[in-house]
Amino acid sequence: MAVVGFQLTRGDVSETVRSYNLLARWLLANMVAVPLFAVVMWLVFDLSDPLLTGLVLISFAPGAPFIPRLVLLAGEDSKQALKITASLTVVAAVIVPVFATGMLVLIELREGVSLFRFLVPLVLVLVAPIAVGALVRDWRPDLAARATKPLARLSSLSLFAALAVIVILNPGGIIRTLISLVGTGTLFVLLLFTFGSIAIGWFVGGPTAEGRRILGLACAARNIGIALFIVTGAFPDSNADSVIVAYTVLMFVVTGGVAYYWGRTRRAILSMA
Repeated sequence: MAVVGFQLTRGDVSETVRSYNLLARWLLANMVAVPLFAVVMWLVFDLSDPLLTGLVLISFAPGAPFIPRLVLLAGEDSKQALKITASLTVVAAVIVPVFATGMLVLIELREGVSLFRFLVPLVLVLVAPIAVGALVRDWRPDLAARATKPLARLSSLSLFAALAVIVILNPGGIIRTLISLVGTGTLFVLLLFTFGSIAIGWFVGGPTAEGRRILGLACAARNIGIALFIVTGAFPDSNADSVIVAYTVLMFVVTGGVAYYWGRTRRAILSMA
């Protein structure tokens, strides 16, 4: 996440904090509407326990690090995408541990569960790099500019590395779960959740098409790293990690396709002007 901080100035942070209406839309869509949509899908469909656990964790984990790249593919403002990515990451690093701890205490009736077991690692891995990157950008903009491109490549590889670890540790369970998704309606549920999240961002994104597209992509692009961290640490026997991996594949395909379509449409309109 340091690459996000390297591209944010002190002015960007101040402007984002003062943009109350914009922040409210981002948080309303990602931290309220998308989780509520997951609850609605649970009420409408007969979800299995792994699917329900995975879907709920995904819905509470916004701020995927590749949101700026999706927004660039759509031909929109990457600076606003950086701001929303940083904002959602900071919020998710606090909210998700609270949610996971509450689930363990209230649903599974576990005693002695420490909030800091999840909070501290997420803050160190997600929030601290953004803060350090922003400080480096403020003090040494030349160094931040040189480090942005290699760190961007490294962040892209980190997600695939995390997925590879999950597959290597439990290949049989993942294969069985993925096969079980075929013909059960589970893939339909995950696709519906992805497109529904885009629609939520579109409707909450404000009066401009740019804002709606950015928030639509941000709502569907969930932070898989956070979801996998919580599920492996809090619910290791739920098989929800396989559902999260399946959603990751669908998320990349759908959000990438939508972003490409929006970008191509935008270029076509500009070429006709």
